[in-house]
Amino acid sequence: MRKYRLFSKKDCLGADAACETAAGPGNKGRIRAAGVILLLLFGFLCARLLFVRPPEERACQENSVNSCQIWYLLNVDGMGGLGHSALLLVDELGGGRIYSYNGMEYNLFWCLLGKEGVGFMREISLDPEERAVFCQSGQLSLSDSAECRDFDRALYREITREEYGTVYQAVQKWIEKEQLWDLLEQEDIPLYHIYTHNCDTAARELIALVDEEVEEYNQSHARLTPGGNFREMCRRLGSGWGIRRLGEDSWKERLLERFLGV
Repeated sequence: MRKYRLFSKKDCLGADAACETAAGPGNKGRIRAAGVILLLLFGFLCARLLFVRPPEERACQENSVNSCQIWYLLNVDGMGGLGHSALLLVDELGGGRIYSYNGMEYNLFWCLLGKEGVGFMREISLDPEERAVFCQSGQLSLSDSAECRDFDRALYREITREEYGTVYQAVQKWIEKEQLWDLLEQEDIPLYHIYTHNCDTAARELIALVDEEVEEYNQSHARLTPGGNFREMCRRLGSGWGIRRLGEDSWKERLLERFLGV
């Protein structure tokens, strides 16, 4: 016959003492602090979702003297959700040239760890019809470069033909892969660095060559991410700049829109 042992009062008191030891003052404090942090984080996320609103679309101020345009493009969910920026130049005939600066040597993991490497400015040419479609849909038919296949937001303004030429000439030194190492030594072009010299800084630096507002923004108000800079520039740049949404957002892009306010 199986025998069963009954717990004595002493056993129960010993178990209570062990529990009190495990949940001593130090452990209780840590549990309480973790709970407060989780509550604060939850409150922050709720506040972002409830109160952060994306900028409203607006047309740029037109000028009969200006015959070209310059665009700051944003891929909201590019680079694993960090965002990707590029530059679009539109000539007087309506054709376009997209310039996208990327690191060539390391993947996202090593870039996030701060590894520097040679960068490459990719050029994508569009005829007037392709450019018109792109400025509505934000999509490009590319077999590579996923960061440039789907842009979601844009800031744009009109520029003169001379200003177009200024930016076009400045960007040429970035394009030839074979010459990049020589250019780095001869002209002191900084290496690609995801935090200090990246797709976003390259696009804004080129725009600043012909726009004093963006030049001042780069010096005083620049943010760390492309999404942060798009949101802040929408707030700070004047009526000469238009704001446009490109194409339809995916579920991921809609979520990032509510969280980032882009």
